[in-house]
Amino acid sequence: MEGTAPRKTDNVISFIENWNNKLQNHSFTTIRPVNHYKYRKGKLFWIEVFDVKTKKYNKIGKAKLVASSAFYLNNISDTMAYIDCNMCAADLKKLMSRLYAKSKIDIETCRFNMLVLQYEKKVY
Repeated sequence: MEGTAPRKTDNVISFIENWNNKLQNHSFTTIRPVNHYKYRKGKLFWIEVFDVKTKKYNKIGKAKLVASSAFYLNNISDTMAYIDCNMCAADLKKLMSRLYAKSKIDIETCRFNMLVLQYEKKVY
């Protein structure tokens, strides 16, 4: 999935978990399927995290996409995996398989982007 038509959620990046507390940093990473419509350098996104207590997503800030790098999941290094979510590449591949199991994305053939975002504004 190299990109899709714009949707209502195109200005939001959601996290089911704050892996290794990276969202507390001024800059942070996320790994997402390549989508040239949604992920453009300089674009601002609301960042939201799922709260297990309330079962809702909470906006925690607005961040700008400052850099990205495309790769295939089979080529991810332990370094990239640990930086993004504090686990080795093999465990990250298993996690991605679970996260995208119900989608049409084939993680074996899909290109992913390591996105680097930087907060412009925090709301928490």
